[in-house]
Amino acid sequence: MKAYTIILLMPGLNGSGILKQLVRGRKREAMKLTAGILLVILSTLAAKATGGDSVLPRELIREAGLIRLFSMVETSESINSWIEWLSEYQFEDQYVHDDYGWLSCILALEAVNCGNFGIGCILTNGEGNVVIQGHNEVFNPHFRSDRHGEMVVMDAFEDCYPEISSMDGFTLFTSLESCPMCMARLITSGVDTIFYLTPDSTGGMVHLIHNLPPVWIQLASRQTWGVAECSPEMIDASERIFLLNVSDLNDMLEDR
Repeated sequence: MKAYTIILLMPGLNGSGILKQLVRGRKREAMKLTAGILLVILSTLAAKATGGDSVLPRELIREAGLIRLFSMVETSESINSWIEWLSEYQFEDQYVHDDYGWLSCILALEAVNCGNFGIGCILTNGEGNVVIQGHNEVFNPHFRSDRHGEMVVMDAFEDCYPEISSMDGFTLFTSLESCPMCMARLITSGVDTIFYLTPDSTGGMVHLIHNLPPVWIQLASRQTWGVAECSPEMIDASERIFLLNVSDLNDMLEDR
């Protein structure tokens, strides 16, 4: 079966987005994905069949990310250009978080494409595999003031894994430094480590952690907070994707 046929049959993917990529001369890239896509599908089916967790193995991040990119319905020239850039980007070995940062940026682009703030997040387990993926959902599918990217990911994790009582070994990656609301949520959750790609001097809270009330500072001392080890190009991409629509969306919030 051809790669693009496999993609089109995968539930939850947008076939028209795939076809647009193929029409634009991406058939070769789609065909190269065949093995990886099959592994993603088989890994998911095997997990469900055995009652195991449906996590994304780290070695399949690239295939899973490309599936997301090629299933996206482009709504603007800027979205198209970022799809192309991200699909052609090659991980740099000296930056140990480059693959996680790349996937977070793809999720951020998905958010922008849906009319939400361009912030993407993933949660990894102690083995480095991706347990949960998500992005900002404040405006779509309907307005939810709490649906920041970190909140979306932690809601999904806590609903899917109620039996987990310790977050030791778990790491959350976010494309943008966490705001005060999300930082409080992550402190409460006990996630072991939190990395962000782009600092947010006007809305971020991590660099102001010393200004938290004492009880929050004490709780946060259990955790590691820092900047992800990604290439300068990937960090720049995360900021530029966020800036695609942030001004317009902030205006919408001010009008509420």
